[in-house]
Amino acid sequence: MAHLHFHHFFKLNQKTFPSVNSREVSVQIPVKFGYDFTLGEKLHFIPSVGAYGRFSMVSIKENVTENTGENSGNSFKWNSFNSYQHNTNRLDGYKRWDVGGLIEGKFVYANRYAVTLDYSRGFLDKSPQFKFKNHSYHLTLGYTL
Repeated sequence: MAHLHFHHFFKLNQKTFPSVNSREVSVQIPVKFGYDFTLGEKLHFIPSVGAYGRFSMVSIKENVTENTGENSGNSFKWNSFNSYQHNTNRLDGYKRWDVGGLIEGKFVYANRYAVTLDYSRGFLDKSPQFKFKNHSYHLTLGYTL
């Protein structure tokens, strides 16, 4: 099952770029292995672990503040996949591809209702400049017809 994700990344307290904001729309495809534990007549717990591949399709332009040495600085909208250069200030574009690991816990009641909590963490640096990785938490409530 592929997942569509909206991500919000930010990095603060950099001297050259004190505020960098970005949002992306991405597709994540997980491969998980788990086991179904029966906790009662109608209750099941399914823990699983696995890996994922993610591709960021669209960057939603967000504000960036650049320290130009002037009082107000420079604020502009930035597509996070494109690099930016102004004089000696450089902002590297983010990588579109990522792979990572994930862990999930799912409770299913009466084969109809489900509550899932998962965490995923990227293995690759999203930005070589800021050295951060993708990570996300999801809480999902489900009902099967």
